[in-house]
Amino acid sequence: MMSAAPRQELPMSRKATWFRDRLKKKVKQGFQGCPIATVTYYGPDGKTASKVAVGLVLAEGGDVAVLERWYRHGSDIRLAPAVNEASVHFIQRHGVKSVLSSDRIFWLPP
Repeated sequence: MMSAAPRQELPMSRKATWFRDRLKKKVKQGFQGCPIATVTYYGPDGKTASKVAVGLVLAEGGDVAVLERWYRHGSDIRLAPAVNEASVHFIQRHGVKSVLSSDRIFWLPP
């Protein structure tokens, strides 16, 4: 029995790339004040993210006040144009000044 070939991602459109790059740019800017968005990726292993959670902290030292999650099965959610766009709009809608994220994917055991 032959195994299926790995699923290949389609090239991202310019619009999709813009949202992904916008999110990365906000992370690179560092702390700019509150409110803060935390972007955390989770997956079945350390290579593929299947879930992203974006939490909003309204005041320094505060708890997460608003949390939004997106899921994707079968391919990496970081490459999903609709998820990147939704994440950016969610962050903009809440007037976030700082975005914190890790390059690491948190592993979720089965």
